[in-house]
Order: sequence, then structure tokens, then C-alpha cells
Amino acid sequence: MLTPVPTHLLHYVWADALPYIQLAVDESNDKITATDILMKCLDGHYVLWVWVENDKSIAAFVTQIVEYPQRKSLSIPFIGGESHRMDTWFDASLAVFEGYAKEHKCDLVEGYGRRAWLKHIQPRGFRIGYIVFEKDLRSLSQGSSNPNFSKGP
Repeated sequence: MLTPVPTHLLHYVWADALPYIQLAVDESNDKITATDILMKCLDGHYVLWVWVENDKSIAAFVTQIVEYPQRKSLSIPFIGGESHRMDTWFDASLAVFEGYAKEHKCDLVEGYGRRAWLKHIQPRGFRIGYIVFEKDLRSLSQGSSNPNFSKGP
């Protein structure tokens, strides 16, 4: 069963959810840590959800509502769970999230993940909305790698 975790119970549930959230954090290219996610859950920006079966967490999700100028979305930026049990938790979770999104007047559900997620999400009505590209500048030496870059007047 999927359930949102109330803020006052986060510290009791976090240790069980952390391994699943950490799977998604590990793919974030150091943009966020699990502690950052916990803090955003505690301050109400994110909501932690856990799928519990037989008193054990087998999946965890983090959601947030995003208001774009023209749309309102339920975003699921972090998903992790026992992959060999995905048939147990994935479809049922999506149904809950779609209902939750509608209750909050969202007209879109979106998520982020590795390309491997496509085989799971496309048959369920999702499409690729856009591709995120990034370049890590931490390892570049001072100056630009672009010869056409002007440092100004």
C-alpha cells in the first residue's frame, strides 16, 4: 500500500525509505543529497511516499507540486524500490499519484529518471517531454572551453 508520510513521522520512516531514495540521488550528478531531500520534506516542499507490504517498505517516492505559468504538475523527481517487485508497486502507485494530482488540480504528472525507465513508463501513457543535458564545469580550468566566448568589454 502506498501512503504519504506526514511531516511529523518522517524521522521514523526515513531510515526505511533512504535506500530507495538514495538510488535516485546517486543518479543526480551531485545536485542533491538524501539529506537535502529530507530537509525539503520537513519544510513541506517535498512529500515522501512509501509503499509498504507486510510491514516492510519496498519502494519510496518523493513528489512536489510544480506550478508552471500555464500548467500545474505533480512532479515525481525521485523514485526507488525493489526492482524485482516492481510489478507489485509501480502501477498501483501511478494510480494513486494520478488521483492525488487531480485532487490538487494538477493536469500533468511528470518524473525524471534514467533512460531505462522508458520501458516502464511509455506503456503507461507517458512520453518523453524533453531531454535534460548537462555539463559539469567543476573540473574545467579557469576560462571558457568555448573559443567564441567573450569576457566582456
